[in-house]
Amino acid sequence: MADRYWETDKMSDLISDDFRLLQVISRFGLSLGFGEKTVREVCDAQQVDCPTFLAIVNFTKYGEKVSAAWIDKVSVKSLTEYLNQTHSYFLGFLLIL
Repeated sequence: MADRYWETDKMSDLISDDFRLLQVISRFGLSLGFGEKTVREVCDAQQVDCPTFLAIVNFTKYGEKVSAAWIDKVSVKSLTEYLNQTHSYFLGFLLIL
């Protein structure tokens, strides 16, 4: 993969590149089974804000230097929902172990 993810990349390529992104995909509520669809196609089909998704996956993989390209396009609502899902995961799964 290149040095960052774009909306034209295949969603399956993101997972192949870094399996940690499965957690991000899950927290956005995206269902698996996207085949050859691009990030944009998957996000649009499942009503997920694509720029917010890209900001998070790029931050997860590459850190803040690359995610800054999307910061002005991030949906506060989508980011808050993602953070709530992450919080629920940590409280309901990781802290119980």
